[in-house]
Amino acid sequence: MYPGILKKWQKRLLWACFTLALASCGDSGRKIRLQDMDQGNIHFASSLILEDIIRKNSASPYFHLSPAHVLNPYQTLQAKTVMDDFRRDFTRAENAYYPLRQTGMLVQGTITDIDKDRMEVVFAHVDASARPPFSGKLRLSLDRRFYEKEHIPVLRTGTTSTFMCQEFRPIQESRNQAQHQIEVRLIECKTAEAYYATLHQNIQTRLKAIFSGMETVGADLAPRLTALYQAGQSLPHDSVCLSGSFVACHENLADELGRKWTETQSVDTGSMSIGQDNAQTRPPEQTELGATPLPANAGQSPSGNRLGEPSSKVQEQREMMSQTRIPIKR
Repeated sequence: MYPGILKKWQKRLLWACFTLALASCGDSGRKIRLQDMDQGNIHFASSLILEDIIRKNSASPYFHLSPAHVLNPYQTLQAKTVMDDFRRDFTRAENAYYPLRQTGMLVQGTITDIDKDRMEVVFAHVDASARPPFSGKLRLSLDRRFYEKEHIPVLRTGTTSTFMCQEFRPIQESRNQAQHQIEVRLIECKTAEAYYATLHQNIQTRLKAIFSGMETVGADLAPRLTALYQAGQSLPHDSVCLSGSFVACHENLADELGRKWTETQSVDTGSMSIGQDNAQTRPPEQTELGATPLPANAGQSPSGNRLGEPSSKVQEQREMMSQTRIPIKR
């Protein structure tokens, strides 16, 4: 879900965002009402906080803003790997995976079957050339209580999907000379996007309470939160990071920041070295003036859902954000 090379650049971009915003934290200003604040900036600040907790866990200064343990998407288990572990040594794998019942786990695979009545998703792995032939199933039961309040996701066989599951159920193994079968069952599962959306919403609720003065924070945390709020200035007004899901923002952050600075038409490259070998010239008639066209997915989440139109008060809110003040615990 998150390629390694993108992970490296996203870390740099996140810190660049933070540094740019921090530069204006010391400005004097006035306390403003929550409804006057830029909700998109609060949304993005929540994403940055969740990202920081994912990377640093309890070492993050924002750790206490999340009411639940946060699983790291970079440590997602592959369904085939899980089945192969139990195939090689059932007892050892059972002991290794048992501690995950305390924290939950992220698992990814290609869906081979869907049981709508039982609300189950199945990942399967077959090795007919093995002796004896092997067949494994990883069966995921969706969290019924969670999906009573949330829309059940549209799932299709043949697609690669990632889920967060809370714990194991008893694992079955059958082995003789004719066949070797394993079935691993995970329960209380939800899509990874729904899992991170819930965490993101919890953090966003806490931030709104802080920004509105209902909750106080320490003097060391207040400027950090102000910086993260102001980091939204680094994004275009229709960015997926200002209103879309955490996963969509995470996957598209580099493009979103690039769009913002492309739109500013900046030509100051600082100390950047531009050699003749890298230059790509085109005839004037093939050169389009103005900003680079927006990417096709600029206003969409990975699922293809169209995002809402930006508020007509965007500019007014952006002027206010530099005057933001957060209540400080004395």
